[in-house]
Formats: sequence, structure tokens, C-alpha cells
Amino acid sequence: MEETACANSRREEARQEMGRMRLVCDALEKERDEALFQLSNLDERDEEPMFDSWETHAIQIALPSPSTNLGVMLGGGKGDDMFSSGMPIFVRDLVPGCPFDGHLKSAGCRVTEFAFNDITDLGAEFEDGVFISKVDENGSGAESGLTAGARIIHVNGIPVYDVMHTKALIHG
Repeated sequence: MEETACANSRREEARQEMGRMRLVCDALEKERDEALFQLSNLDERDEEPMFDSWETHAIQIALPSPSTNLGVMLGGGKGDDMFSSGMPIFVRDLVPGCPFDGHLKSAGCRVTEFAFNDITDLGAEFEDGVFISKVDENGSGAESGLTAGARIIHVNGIPVYDVMHTKALIHG
């Protein structure tokens, strides 16, 4: 009798905890839905330049010859196959020794590598899991309450690390 009462008490605590977790999940889903709504409405807003904060420099260089090839390969803009989204024009590559060598740099981007002996030095936390990108509305995932943006961290009690691992656990 006492064991039954103890088990009932634990079950009730678990139900209450599930209720609290459901409220948190509902709040997170609402926040996600609002963010997705705002993202989907970005096209409807005034077209403001996306790259106003890009740093620009004007330089004058006396060219040694009137050659049409300045040794600068540009990327971006509407005609670029790789970056056709209207991205601003940028320096894709420079021919070594060209007149602009030393004045311009490829992509104008600085990459810095940091080495850490201990992950705690980084000050960031990483977690396993995968995010659902799409749910078939007629599938069993939708029936069980899965939604796009939800995160899967375990499949059948096994932690998941990436998409391939998740698929293997689901199908295997």
C-alpha cells in the first residue's frame, strides 16, 4: 500500500513536470512561429540595403601601363552565378603582383584561428541533436506533434549527434 502511494506521488510529480515542460515548449514554439512569420514578411518591407555597414575604401593607384587586365577578379552582383542574390560586388581574387596587390585583399574578410586546450576556455556550450526542417503534414511525425524547427536529441533513448546518425537510428 505504501509503495503504491509512493509510486502515485512520483507519477503525479512527473505529470506536473511534464505540464511545466509543455508550457515552456509552447512558449518556445510561439516565439519560433513569430520569428518565422517576421522572416517570411521581410520581402514585404521597404527594400533597405542589407550591407550599409560594409566598410568601403577609396584608393588611387598610378597604373604602370594602360593594360585592360588589372589582375582583380570580382564576385557578387546580379550576374554572378555563385552569388546571384544581389550581393554587393566584392574582390574574389587577386593575381599576385598586380597593381592592387597589397592594397586590396580577397573577400575583404579576416579569419582568425583560436586554439583552446580546454573547451571551457571558449565560453560557449555545444549540444547534440538535429533540427527538423520539414514535416509531412500527413505523416506520423505530424500526427505525433513534430513541427519544423523542433529539435531531436534522442531516438529510442539514444542521443543523436547528426542527421546521418538520426536517420540510421530511425530506420535501423
